[in-house]
Amino acid sequence: MSIKFSVYKTPRPKGSKDNLEHARLVSRGTKGLEEICRDLSDACTVNSADIKGVLEALTVYMGRELGYGYSIELDGIGHFSPALRTRKISEENGKIRFSVSVDGVNFRCSNRLKEMVKEERPKKVKGKMFLPNPSKPGKKRCWNISASMKASMNRIMQS
Repeated sequence: MSIKFSVYKTPRPKGSKDNLEHARLVSRGTKGLEEICRDLSDACTVNSADIKGVLEALTVYMGRELGYGYSIELDGIGHFSPALRTRKISEENGKIRFSVSVDGVNFRCSNRLKEMVKEERPKKVKGKMFLPNPSKPGKKRCWNISASMKASMNRIMQS
């Protein structure tokens, strides 16, 4: 399988006459924990429930350690660190102080993982199709697909 993309026009800055375009990923969807555990279990001798337990324990561990101010390096995956937000506050007496809060988690991908993803050659797709969005019942999602795939999907949807 390869990474699919579609090309879109980039909004022009005021005064610019250039017609810019950019590529956007056409997502195949999102892999959830259940599917990941099942796939990993199929690839090794550890069962799905054990994998899920380890990932849950890792999540709790990482949340606690990041909260204590540590950074976490997972070899082959990447580096996690707490993200901070700083706000400047002007007080009535003219003094300036700063308010700092935790804003989330930074992630920096490992070179190994980055190189694995870079091995794929992206392929351009054409056309758009709106299909039901499984993650949001009652809503439709725009999918960029080739004309032949669109015809096949229309046949499937009509049967």
